[in-house]
Amino acid sequence: MKVWIVTGRFGMGHYSAAQSIAEQIRETLPHAETRIVDLCESVLPEQANLIYRTFEKFVNRTALLFNLGYKYTERFEPDVRPFLPKLFTARLKGLLQSQKPDAIVSTVPIAPTLIADCLKELGMRVPLLTCITDVCCHPYWLHPETEKYFVADKATKDSLMAKGVAEDKIVVHGMPVKPDFDVPPERRDTEGRREKRLLIMGGGLGLLSMPKSFYQAINRLPDVKTTIITGRNKRLLRKLSGRYENIEVLGYTDKVAEYMRQSDLIISKAGGITVFESIYSELPMLLTEPMLPQEFGNARFVVQQGVGRLLEKRTKDRIREIEELIYDESALSRLRQRMRAMRASYDRLAVGRMLAEVCR
Repeated sequence: MKVWIVTGRFGMGHYSAAQSIAEQIRETLPHAETRIVDLCESVLPEQANLIYRTFEKFVNRTALLFNLGYKYTERFEPDVRPFLPKLFTARLKGLLQSQKPDAIVSTVPIAPTLIADCLKELGMRVPLLTCITDVCCHPYWLHPETEKYFVADKATKDSLMAKGVAEDKIVVHGMPVKPDFDVPPERRDTEGRREKRLLIMGGGLGLLSMPKSFYQAINRLPDVKTTIITGRNKRLLRKLSGRYENIEVLGYTDKVAEYMRQSDLIISKAGGITVFESIYSELPMLLTEPMLPQEFGNARFVVQQGVGRLLEKRTKDRIREIEELIYDESALSRLRQRMRAMRASYDRLAVGRMLAEVCR
């Protein structure tokens, strides 16, 4: 059995979800041949790096234009096919014909409609599943031929049903996270005196930025050690490395789960995967002001569920809020308890199990 997990590196959340689903399939369908298919790298390998660099710069420097485009396309019908060059669809159809997958799981918008249309034109019948990696749901995630949708929360399920998706097609499962995150956190006292640990992350694109005064103030917090993960933002890595005695600065790392388990509080963007990795790690969140429409939905979810707060805009207010929360063990404990209850309700292997049923 061949399983495709279709994704893209538009930020690392989609790709991280694909990796997590691949792990699920190895547990639930150990004999399946699983392949993560990066749409751009597989179909347009010559232009893939340019596409991703252009997207990163576009989102980072012109978020307003991105948001306007997002809101405009929210009015589209669920099965509207996005405009793409004929070469793209021709190569994708060639790939489908040559590889002949037995099932396809999408973790990136646009892919469900694009793949469903290509399969129809080829006369191929392949079960299609979609894992939505944000709490909100854009029409580009939807297509009538999709057999199952995996969503993070009941609110997302309600949104899909309002758009005409049948209830029996929707599975609420949290969000796919890697097995490393499905381990109880380890927060221990050191020599009878607890040192607090603050984790700051900017997402896969490293978009989190703060003024110099913020880092100086963080560095001065008593009994707080801070780790900053800059992702692929090499400029921020160079800017911060070695500057502050109480701040450790890292670039891209595959040990995020370990850092989350050891931390007391995280400051991050409201990326869907990061939010649920934090929930699984029982790590209370302070979220920076959302930039993108999907982040607004994720941030609203975090606040409504009582597992985190929004960070103030001004530096001095941010520092005050960090101090108030990181030293308040009772408040942190309440947030962790809520996360523990949510985590217990999620089925980390839902996609793998459902895939086994669909492909019988």
